[in-house]
Order: sequence, then structure tokens, then C-alpha cells
Amino acid sequence: MILLLSALLTGPAYAAPGWTQILPLGVPQLAQGRPKPALVFGAPQALGGAASVWAITEMREASFAGDIDRELNLRLVSMGTVTFTAAFWFASVVESANHAEQAEAQAQAAMAWQSSRIELTSSALER
Repeated sequence: MILLLSALLTGPAYAAPGWTQILPLGVPQLAQGRPKPALVFGAPQALGGAASVWAITEMREASFAGDIDRELNLRLVSMGTVTFTAAFWFASVVESANHAEQAEAQAQAAMAWQSSRIELTSSALER
């Protein structure tokens, strides 16, 4: 996994493989070489996932103990934590796709500018 991430971090932002954009825990941002946004999106996903596991475990124990009210409350907590985690995952995917699109557009604009500059220089030298 570490080798995969290090290989992904070596390329430019627009060159990250498309499949990395749908991964959770800030991996899309890491693949683009942006650790701060990866932390912003990955940490809440990890905390939400841990809270979901805790809620589900407690809900199961409450169910076995016959404490229906506690089980129902924990079901609501579980739904909330799963929704929270999914929202940050979705936001991470959307932000990563937008960043990749902007980086690609900037790279294309830079290439077009460079080629036009070369053409102008070569035509000036021909005169």
C-alpha cells in the first residue's frame, strides 16, 4: 500500500489514475500530492468510521441484553455516523475531481502558451 501511494505521489496532479478519485480516507488528495486536503477529508472519514463501528457494536450488545430503547438510540447514532462518513467521502471525491480537472486545464493552457511562444520565436528567427 505504501509503495502504491508513493508511486502515485510522484506524478503531476492531473496524471493520477482515475480510479484513485473514488477511494476513501483522503487517498484521492494524496494521489494528487496534496497532504493537507487529504487530512481534511481523511480524518473525519476515519473518525466517522470508528464511531460507526462503535455504535454498531454497542447496538448489538444492547440488542442481546434486551434494552430496546438503547438499541434504537444507537441505531440513530449509527445512521448519523454513516451519513457523516459518506458525506465526507462524497465531498472528497468531488473535490478531487474538480482539482484534477483544473490542473489538467492549467497544464493544457501552459502547453498551448509554450507552443505559441516557440512558434513566435521560430518565425522571428526565420526573418
